[in-house]
Order: sequence, then structure tokens, then C-alpha cells
Amino acid sequence: MMRFTTAMCVLLAFGNAQWVFAQGDPSKAYETCKHWELIEQIRAYEDTLAFEASAPDTLRGEYGQQVRDLNETLKSYRLYRCAALLDTIAALQAAVDFAQADPPVVDTDSISAITGSSATFHAKVTSDGGLPVSNQWFRYGTSSTSLTDSVAVSGTATPFSKNVTALSAGQYYVAGFAKNAKGTSSGDTLSFWIPVAPTLDTDSTSVLTATSVTLHGKVMSNGNGAIAAQWFRYGLTAASLTDSVAVVGTSTPFTAALTGLDPATRYYFAAFAENAAGSATGDTLSFLTRCSVDSVLHQSYYYGVIQAETQCWFDENLRTAVYNNNDSIPAGFTNAQWGALTTAGRAEPNGSEANVATYGRLYNWYAVSDSRGLCPSGWHVPSEDGLDSLFVFLGGDAVAGGKLKAAAPDWNGTDDIGFRVLQAGGRTAAGAFFTTNAGFWTSTVDNATQSVRVFFSDSSTAAVVAAQNKKLGLSVRCLQD
Repeated sequence: MMRFTTAMCVLLAFGNAQWVFAQGDPSKAYETCKHWELIEQIRAYEDTLAFEASAPDTLRGEYGQQVRDLNETLKSYRLYRCAALLDTIAALQAAVDFAQADPPVVDTDSISAITGSSATFHAKVTSDGGLPVSNQWFRYGTSSTSLTDSVAVSGTATPFSKNVTALSAGQYYVAGFAKNAKGTSSGDTLSFWIPVAPTLDTDSTSVLTATSVTLHGKVMSNGNGAIAAQWFRYGLTAASLTDSVAVVGTSTPFTAALTGLDPATRYYFAAFAENAAGSATGDTLSFLTRCSVDSVLHQSYYYGVIQAETQCWFDENLRTAVYNNNDSIPAGFTNAQWGALTTAGRAEPNGSEANVATYGRLYNWYAVSDSRGLCPSGWHVPSEDGLDSLFVFLGGDAVAGGKLKAAAPDWNGTDDIGFRVLQAGGRTAAGAFFTTNAGFWTSTVDNATQSVRVFFSDSSTAAVVAAQNKKLGLSVRCLQD
């Protein structure tokens, strides 16, 4: 390259305008240039100038004089010859640059913003190969060996990216491409998934109390997309899960604790998760919070508490001899006196105090309806509707009796929920005691002389609800408000 020294001196003498002209002239492209002929001519001129004494007079005349000694015609001629020489140099330099250049080097960088139907591709040119990059694009497809789709990128800035839409769920492959005058090259091929919504299993509950529970769920499939969030929704009906609780993190299985719930209440819940394709839910399950207490102290005696769906009941018959204000409930009536009562009265099963520990006490309906109250605060004698709810839970009146009665040897039921109805008997409206079967009062009035009670017999699985004389002496069970 040292042979260009003299020409470069000429360039310095006459300025850079000719270089710009040569570079910008498309007719001097290297493809049509007779490079070796030009090279030989340049060498001849350089040799001649190097040994000026042997140069022809014409060359000495052209180049031997100082510029200040030239007339305007010679100056213009020398400028013309300089421009031609610089054009030749430019063409040769372009050829050298092209010979030494390579296609660009591309790095397929990443895929971002993946949704259920789109993704953004990223790439960068890490080397232009020595020539300007003229085009950049991406090719993608569903096979790593067949990138069938192409999407152009505007401009040639790097890094470059392109958002692609209308993609279907499944796996895709993508590579970045770039081109210069020397050729085209591609980056490495990356793969990604267009996801579908995840699938979930609403799993179970644990640590259940009267006011709290831990919910469990798990992602069965992430739908080929990273899980972004997980949560539970819950509510009082399966069709209306109105409240939600977030799950920390995205690992699976996952849990969340609920607090501040109402006692003895059925809640419905479902697990949820979300990925780039959208959110999905597991099946809807339910749980029942516990009764608020396990036992109740009333008039110096503890009653156990059992749960029947959303109802909480005493697990044995009431045995109190006083009202809630400690006024005594009248007792000690003869058969005739009992039969004549139109006010409150109590009695012991079969007239014996010894039976109270097992069967509780018997009360006429006037004692049940007294405003001073038999059941403790927060509890009440159930209405007919309250009993109906219990029977529905057990499968209906026709079978509820058998499921509530105590099992053998105490009686002939199955005692499904621990209600343990015993043969406490009762006292007739005429005052006589009977020692088989059992019955409970409700708070529901039928007419002036009758109120509603439920009856359990030795020979039937039914719970028989009917109105009967208010003078009848029957057992009482307390239901939580």
C-alpha cells in the first residue's frame, strides 16, 4: 500500500472534494473495474515520478512544476489527473474492503412479552463484518429445521426486535438474520412456547377451626407458560366466589390461610392461577367451619356441642331446674295438677330425679315459651324450621329419626352425628308418665292449645313432626343462635 504515497500527497495538495466524488459515483463500482490494468498504470506513474529525471518531458511538465508556477489551464489539468487517480484508489480500496469483509455476526438474543397469541423477538448484530448492514429480519416456525415464516425489521439499528402476533398455542423456533454486501447470516435458533391457560386442582383444606382454615391447591400443568400468580376465591355459594386471598410465590402445591370466618358456616372455594395465556380455576369445593364452642356451661353443668351442617346443638337433653335469671321452674305436680296446668311446669323422667343425669328433664310448653328462657344466652329452643333443617341435612323426616336415635345397646338408631336421642319418655297432658319413645318441643305455636313437637318411636326411623297439647311434658334440646 506504500505505492499510494505520491497520490495521497496530491490528495492533500488539492483537498478532499475529489475523494468524495469518487466514492459517490456508482459507475466506478468494483465489479466493472479492470483493477490490474489500473494498478499497473498507477505503478508506472509512481515509478516515473520517483525517478523524475528519466520521466518523459510531458510528465515532468505535468508534475515537475510547483503549483504556484502553473497557469490556470495546467492547474485544472493537474486537478483532473488527480481526481482520476483518486477514483482509481477509491475503487481499489473498495475491492480490498470487500475482499477482507465477512457477512454480519448475529446473536438471537431472547423472546419476551409472550402471551397466548404473540411474542416479541430480540436479536443484535455483534459484528457488521466490515461492511454496513443493509437488512435485518427474523425467521420462525414450528420446527427447528424449517423456519417457514419471515418478518422484516425496519431500519438497521442494533439491537433489533419485532413483535409477532396471531400465533397459535404450541412450541416455536426463531432466529435473527442480518445481511451486508458480503452475504447473509443468522443467529442461533431459540425456542419458546405460546402457552395455554394452566390447569389446576383445588385440593383440600386443613387446620379447620370455627373462624379459620387453610386452603390447598396445585397446578397440574402450567400450560407451557410460567405461572405469574396464584390465589383462591371463596364465598357462601358455589356460584358466587366473592372474596379472594392471594398466594405468596408461584411454587406448587400452594396454600393460603383464611381467617375471620363465621362459625358453623359452609364456604365454597376454588384455586386459581395465571400465566401469559390467561387465568384458570380448579374445581369448586366447600368446607364447613366448626361450631364456635365445644361445650357450654349452663347452670353449673357442661353440655357438649355437636354440629349438624351449619347448626350447633347440645349433645344431650336440657336438665336445668331454673330459668336463666335463676327463678325456679315450678315442679312437684301430681298427675291431676299437671293435667290442669296452663302455666310453666317441669318434671323428672318417670318422676325420678335419678333419671335426670341420663335423660334430662321434661317441660311443658308453657315453660318452653317463658320469656325468662330455658336455654343459655346465645342459644334457643329450635323452631319447627330449625328442626326441618336438621332433618334435611340427614336425608329427610323419614330417615332422620333413625340417624338421630342412639345406637344399641342404648336404643336402635345409628346416631350418625352424635345427637344420641334416648328413650327419655315424657308426661301426657293428663299427667301420666310414659317411659318409651322420646320427643322434643319446638318454639313454634300451632294454635291456642297446641304447639309443634318432634317424636321418635321405638318402631320407626322417622322423625314425626306434629302439633300437640301444650300440657305435654317433653325433652328440650338447645340450638345455637
